[in-house]
Amino acid sequence: MPLNWLVAAAVSVVAVLAAADGLRSGGASSTRAAPPIREPATRFTPPLAPKQEIERVGSRWAALFARGEDDCSHMIQPLCERIACERAGGVEIRNCTPPTSAFRRSFKEAGVLEIAFKGRRAAARFSNGEVVELESVRDTWWMRKLGASAGRGFFE
Repeated sequence: MPLNWLVAAAVSVVAVLAAADGLRSGGASSTRAAPPIREPATRFTPPLAPKQEIERVGSRWAALFARGEDDCSHMIQPLCERIACERAGGVEIRNCTPPTSAFRRSFKEAGVLEIAFKGRRAAARFSNGEVVELESVRDTWWMRKLGASAGRGFFE
């Protein structure tokens, strides 16, 4: 916190000195400086096509899932609960078996090979042979289903 105040004070001093220097030089100049070019605060990034977005999200999710670091940021809540074998609030799901470490590791270098769409849902087949079902929510795709029944009816 003190560092923030120190930086703010230093910036203020520089601004005051610059203003004083501008006033001191006085007189009109025969040359005019070009106005500074301002960069936009944020650059516009056009949205990705659905296939590209699924490849992006799928690759990011697969890497996290393989390391066991999936924090549910790319999954809808029911899938996240199923993987953790725990409902929101810490309630254990009975007769639930979490994915094995070998299954998780199979996604380590897996990439999306094939994508099929059905409305706002899609299925992605990874290079390890596994299929993940996704759902479009707002501006991105979320993992919806994983395992034997994921993607059923998409690739037939």
